[in-house]
Amino acid sequence: MVYTDAGQSNRFGFIGRIDFRRGGRRYGLCRSEQHAGSNTYPVKTGVENIQLTLTTSPAAKARLYLQLAQRRINEMTQQTKLNRNITSQSVETVTSLFDNALNELNTTNNMQAINNTLSYLSVASLNEELELKQVVSNSSQINQPLLQQIITEAGRANTIAQVAYTNHDY
Repeated sequence: MVYTDAGQSNRFGFIGRIDFRRGGRRYGLCRSEQHAGSNTYPVKTGVENIQLTLTTSPAAKARLYLQLAQRRINEMTQQTKLNRNITSQSVETVTSLFDNALNELNTTNNMQAINNTLSYLSVASLNEELELKQVVSNSSQINQPLLQQIITEAGRANTIAQVAYTNHDY
């Protein structure tokens, strides 16, 4: 989905399901089937990269980065619930997405869009932190340190959002 400052999707839309035919058989590609390590995951991330490229407003791009960070966290949560291991690369990706969102916000002067995005960041990161805290105790010993890193990152994002929201000279 390509976003404007108002958070509305434009005419490009989002591909939620891709259907194709091969040899008379119909195949579908759903978001739920697209997780890290799957054969279709590069298609998903490719579509996301196109979305980022087509999004020109810094505030809209920041919001999209935050939504992508939420998706990665949700993917890690789901993988953990399915007793699958997550990787340190997943943690680095979330950190990078949060940082990219904040960098985009630094390039805009639209205070309303900044406030809306910071508010979104604060709520989203707090929700993710709470959900991850519930998941971490039931996760494997391999996943626990990585999930703790994501919890720390979500807490950092929430703190930055709250400070920046109250003091725009961040």
